[in-house]
Amino acid sequence: PFNAASFRFLAAQDHEDLLALLNSSLSIAKQNGTYDKVYEKWFGQTVKSYEKKIRQTLFVTLSCLVLLLFIAAISVVFNNRLKKEVDARTLALNQANQELSRQKDEINAADQFKEEILNSVQNGIITLDAAGAVSFINDRAADILEVSSPELLGQAAFSSPLFYWLNKDKLTAVLGGKGPFLGIKAQIRGAEEAKFIVYQIGVL
Repeated sequence: PFNAASFRFLAAQDHEDLLALLNSSLSIAKQNGTYDKVYEKWFGQTVKSYEKKIRQTLFVTLSCLVLLLFIAAISVVFNNRLKKEVDARTLALNQANQELSRQKDEINAADQFKEEILNSVQNGIITLDAAGAVSFINDRAADILEVSSPELLGQAAFSSPLFYWLNKDKLTAVLGGKGPFLGIKAQIRGAEEAKFIVYQIGVL
């Protein structure tokens, strides 16, 4: 079809009516598509048919390309926004972690300072948590009771045999809001001999 050839009707000079009829019929056949059908049947596709298919193919190809470009652009925009949001949240989390780490260091430093102060006093000090378990014992109290601090930490004051000397009734009264009690005398069993201690129970 790309090597197109021209075909013409030949008629005698005195047959102008026949030539006009042929031209008119050919024009009508081209307009209603009959010419193309006959041509494709006997000679194959016409140049116009190829051009139409090429235009359709190009249109579909360009449409797909535009669609792909549009999807790619949306993906780039979405990925950029997502990256910015992730970066912002990551920065916020890092800042929060740094703040928590700073607060933790401050709390640890404050606890260590309090422990140093409590260990420097000459009186024995034992603190209990809300459940009645030992949460702190200073060095002086450990020396008086002749025990190690780790041995007492976490021990329940109401049930541990290490607190045989503790007046449980008065401790219960203090925890119930009745107290404090001062000058409580108790006898403890030392490694060499028994000895007396005087202690007090109160709420810090």
